[in-house]
Amino acid sequence: MGVKCDLAVDMAESNSEGKGFICDVVYGKYCVKREDITVTAEEDERRSGIKRGRYITLTRRNSEKLSESEKVYFISALAKAVCDMIDFTVKIQNPSVLVIGLGNGLMTADALGKKVTDKIIATRQLEGKEQVKTVSAFAAGVSGLTGIDSFEVVKGLKEQVNPDLIICVDALCAFRTDRIGRAYQISNTGIRAGGGAGKPSKYKIDEDSMGVPVISIGVPFVVSARKMLLDAAGGNTDFDPISPEEDMFVTPRDVDAILAESSEVIASALNSALNPNFNI
Repeated sequence: MGVKCDLAVDMAESNSEGKGFICDVVYGKYCVKREDITVTAEEDERRSGIKRGRYITLTRRNSEKLSESEKVYFISALAKAVCDMIDFTVKIQNPSVLVIGLGNGLMTADALGKKVTDKIIATRQLEGKEQVKTVSAFAAGVSGLTGIDSFEVVKGLKEQVNPDLIICVDALCAFRTDRIGRAYQISNTGIRAGGGAGKPSKYKIDEDSMGVPVISIGVPFVVSARKMLLDAAGGNTDFDPISPEEDMFVTPRDVDAILAESSEVIASALNSALNPNFNI
């Protein structure tokens, strides 16, 4: 069984050849780091292991705010990255947006999507008001609780709400523990719900399946135990006490605080990006 990772920056670091992708790195205040990775060709996807598309990753110094000004700065930087991705992906002005929260809201390490949608300022009911962009939000839940695949929920909402853009928010898995709660990834490659639990949906939520562009936003909350053990063993693949058919995932003990902070940061950034007239 391969080691799971959702972060393009981790995949890029593990690519010893350093080929198959373009990466631009910019540093800002408070040690905020922005990495912009683009993979365009099928051959580049094969060589890099990163799915074709664009990935913007912002990394902050700590998973919790260092100061109020640092937090506001990071939210502003994240909102700018969201706007950059929307402008890059969507070809129309002022698109209507459907924000979808994926994951299990009853499990802390998987509740990011639910917590973010709870904080999104929905404006679809105000459609027609001047200077207000149309935004709606919904937490899709997981099939283990609802009996309905997240893909089916999003597909049905898309047909009824008819947005110009879908933004999915979900918790991710990283290679490195120092990414947890610190790395915020935005991509236009779509997302497959249930992947973090090892039971991915049959269908991917992306532009091909939805008929409109799909952007995903996520923060890693877990790392692969298999990866941690392999790193501790110096890459010795003979040292593998975990069953070959499955993996375990490790999360920090202060995951509740990390969830509260990251969900507030993402929701604030999305509210600001989608309706710039709203104050952070």
